[in-house]
Amino acid sequence: MSDREQGAAVISSDTPLWQWVEERIRRAVYRYGYQEIRLPILESAALFQGDAAAQPLEAADVVLRPDGTPGCIKAVIGGRGTARQDAERVWYQGPMFRQGESGPRQFHQFGVEAFGMPGADIDAELILLTCDMFAALGLNRELSLEVNTLGTWHEQGGPLGADSQRHFAALCHALDTEGVPYSVNPRLTSGRGYYSRTVFEWTWYEQHVRRVLCAGGRYDELAAQCCGRPLAASGFAFDFEHLLRSVARDGHFESGDGPQLVIRAQRPAQGVDAVLLSQRLRRQCPTLSVENQLSDESLTELPASAKWVVTLLAGQSAEIWSREHGWSRRVELSQVVDVVAGRARP
Repeated sequence: MSDREQGAAVISSDTPLWQWVEERIRRAVYRYGYQEIRLPILESAALFQGDAAAQPLEAADVVLRPDGTPGCIKAVIGGRGTARQDAERVWYQGPMFRQGESGPRQFHQFGVEAFGMPGADIDAELILLTCDMFAALGLNRELSLEVNTLGTWHEQGGPLGADSQRHFAALCHALDTEGVPYSVNPRLTSGRGYYSRTVFEWTWYEQHVRRVLCAGGRYDELAAQCCGRPLAASGFAFDFEHLLRSVARDGHFESGDGPQLVIRAQRPAQGVDAVLLSQRLRRQCPTLSVENQLSDESLTELPASAKWVVTLLAGQSAEIWSREHGWSRRVELSQVVDVVAGRARP
């Protein structure tokens, strides 16, 4: 199987992008009052009964989770007990596993779920949350929002009831009021049998191929089937790899990661001095990130994040270069910490 099918590791050069995207979408969900929930990777096979994506492990009654929603329902119901009917907002992320055309594949999902709120207001809130996420990532171009109503499971394939029509009208009114561009797509029915009433998709085009970046909707009846009692539920999920590709292509990603100060030890005997100096700097300047380029390492190109470079010289002295101030000075090794901390003039 290819790495794409199995799930390739995230190489170090890609990690800053992953972290940057994760930080911004987490910040958005917390602003809306959603809290993180941690889900097990192994789930009961019965939880995904009828889901063709769930592949039971050999001689076992568990599966590698293909989707976060059923496990999220189970965790929320288990935590609240049968008597509680409270509204609850949660989010989760992690690897998922499904059967692909050439065998099992791993992908990553970021999901947001809201429970105990049956109105169109929470559906609108979720869509507005996705708008804020895209704005935080700089993805304001070439994204299209499509919405539809499928009706209840009983109504699907037939005429919509009055309640379903009112629900959808209220959703569209909220989006219109907030000025969110969208189109009503009656052919948006891929969630039939999973979603009920509201369904929506954010899409973009990659080399003229339509990609679904985010899909969501209301799934009251699925939630009730999972937990054995009525439960209002609505949510959405990102395919994280698709999201990363769109950010890399059209976002405003700028990595702020990397050391702010680099210590260069040019001779083997200076390695210990460099390590001890870096520790003093970290203690005296708690927000400063420090990287040692030790004597047995080849001196690499200066990272773009570096504001300071300290080069250890002979005779317990050092050269300090400041990108911000545009100067280079030679000082005693014992003065380096005070100069960097701003307590002494070089």
